[in-house]
Amino acid sequence: MLQSQGIDVNGIKVVVPVLYEELSAALFFFPASYKKVCDTVADKRIMPVRIYGNTCILALTIFDYVKSPVGAYREFAISTPALIDRKFSLPLLPFVFESFFKNNGFFASLLAMNTDLGISHSEKIFGYPTFHRKISIDLDDDQTYIKGNLYEENSHIFSMQFKKPIKFKKLKDKLYNTFFLKDKNLYKVEMRVDAFMGDSFFNNGNSFVFGEHEICEKYVRKFLVSEKPIYSMYYKQANELLSAPIKI
Repeated sequence: MLQSQGIDVNGIKVVVPVLYEELSAALFFFPASYKKVCDTVADKRIMPVRIYGNTCILALTIFDYVKSPVGAYREFAISTPALIDRKFSLPLLPFVFESFFKNNGFFASLLAMNTDLGISHSEKIFGYPTFHRKISIDLDDDQTYIKGNLYEENSHIFSMQFKKPIKFKKLKDKLYNTFFLKDKNLYKVEMRVDAFMGDSFFNNGNSFVFGEHEICEKYVRKFLVSEKPIYSMYYKQANELLSAPIKI
């Protein structure tokens, strides 16, 4: 993809594809109601991936962008692993073996950030559905745990304590597709990641608390089958390269 001359984000020229030079991320995959998620998706081309029966996945991700074109910021992303333009889905397989499926990826419901520049660049460059106000994302990272607390003023969104994996494997140019709806059109952004990744299944002593904030009430709590994730991933020493949005 050819680089553009840059998109103006509040006086900063951001070149596309956008390179995020340094970040870490914690991803949590919660079991969710397939029917309830489907009922809220406006485009029937989007099929959430079922892992069993009437259960799909709601993915909650906390990103800590240390070096980016718009400065340091943190992000809370809510998404669903999904297939695009398929009439049926084999339970579990597309989610686990995503490289086998060209149009498999994460359908974004909402992104929320802790800086104005973070919000502006998400909206102006990509068009992702973005919460219009800043939220607070406090992270405490020690050798064993990552602790997070997300809130807006006195309204609690989400908090967690996550035990970091012991073993990591190196990812090189790992491709993830992200999808979103804007003005009734479906878009794809390709995300290429270099990172050291560790993962774990089920709870493993981690703790998660969901709050009363509108983000949690509208986009998270009502879909969950359980408030304990079945799978978690952690990226460290990572970088990302995000493409321009492609209408599909």
